[in-house]
Amino acid sequence: MKRSLHFATWLLLCLIIFFCYSCTTAIESDWLGPNRNGKYPASGLLSEWPEDGPVLLWKYDSLNWGHSSPAITGDAIYITGMPDSTSGYLYCLDLNGKLRWRDLYGAEFKSNYTGSRSAPVIAGNYLYLITGAGELICYDLPKKTKRWSIDFLEEFSDSLPTYGHAQSPLIVGNRIYCVPGGKEHNVVCLNRKSGKLIWSCKGASNNPSYSSPILVNHDGRKIVVAITQDEIMGIDARRGELLWTVAFHPFFVNHINTPVYHNGIVYMASEAGKGKGGIIAIQLHNRGSEAEVLWERKDIRNMLAGLMIHNNRLYSGMYRQKKWICLDPYTGQTISQWQDETYSGNITYADGHFYVLSYGGTVNLWAEADTGISIISRFKMDIELYYPFSPLWAYPVIKDKVLYIRHKGNLFAYDIGDKSR
Repeated sequence: MKRSLHFATWLLLCLIIFFCYSCTTAIESDWLGPNRNGKYPASGLLSEWPEDGPVLLWKYDSLNWGHSSPAITGDAIYITGMPDSTSGYLYCLDLNGKLRWRDLYGAEFKSNYTGSRSAPVIAGNYLYLITGAGELICYDLPKKTKRWSIDFLEEFSDSLPTYGHAQSPLIVGNRIYCVPGGKEHNVVCLNRKSGKLIWSCKGASNNPSYSSPILVNHDGRKIVVAITQDEIMGIDARRGELLWTVAFHPFFVNHINTPVYHNGIVYMASEAGKGKGGIIAIQLHNRGSEAEVLWERKDIRNMLAGLMIHNNRLYSGMYRQKKWICLDPYTGQTISQWQDETYSGNITYADGHFYVLSYGGTVNLWAEADTGISIISRFKMDIELYYPFSPLWAYPVIKDKVLYIRHKGNLFAYDIGDKSR
């Protein structure tokens, strides 16, 4: 009887431990979609748009200065902006574009393209954002207040990127990963509920970039891929051990794009010139403990268009050019390239189509074709581009058959659902 009781107690304890470790809070809204690769799990979307574009459901025009994308839950929209030249606010809208509340979170970046930068990330009842001034903030959404915050310059680093921090924090379970870029605290892992330090990695000890980290699950090992000014790094997500570094130097502007992982390969793109930047493919070996450069294309300028991998093809725009390219992701060889009136831009994907937003305000619906892509539909947004250059830098977000696009102080919501499906 005692043996049976001891066994039952032991079994219950094992089940409790398993339950605690297996239960993780779902990420309700993340940067570049649920896998940080620009792909959204939407369905029932229009396969073609009317000549003047999909229906504009609403526009909220009081965000003022900002470049951040929205974070969207099942019943609310969260986005940042600057109503004055110094202060950053978190805005909460309902799904009809009506303001519910806003809260001052602190100083924002006020020089070199003034405006909020980081797209918020939402996990459970908490929202996380990194200000352009380098403050990591955790918001308690039901209470509409800060839960905790950490100033990178005070705790981890001694410098800001030239254009301010623009990374979105990476949330995995009860951990939060970010890249302050300090000499000793290059990459850090924190408890997402308390902000307490779990581990710190010295990494490559060089300055921060604008790039957001990603999590790679390679051969059963979880690896944080983080980008600093001159290095691409792989770090063991559990222990904080630096596994590998690959030198990758920017040409003019520090790295902005988010890396992409596909079939054991990490891809990164940056502006190219004079032997620097371009697109690089890094092959991982030995459960991610080692890495080597698989191929490079230094002739491709991609400052912040992002990389899209779909059906074993890698798509990239060209910075400040009306040119697009499709590559073999394993060799880097060109499959096709084409000219288009879309001037630069970024790429997202949902329900069989590419959504391409140009810096000049043209929104495109493209489909994959043997020769690269086919242009299905396009329309021009009703926006004003300010001198000298005021592009749409915020990436679009697709949620519940609505396409959200932010430009400066405006957030647009377009109905892209197919009523016949």
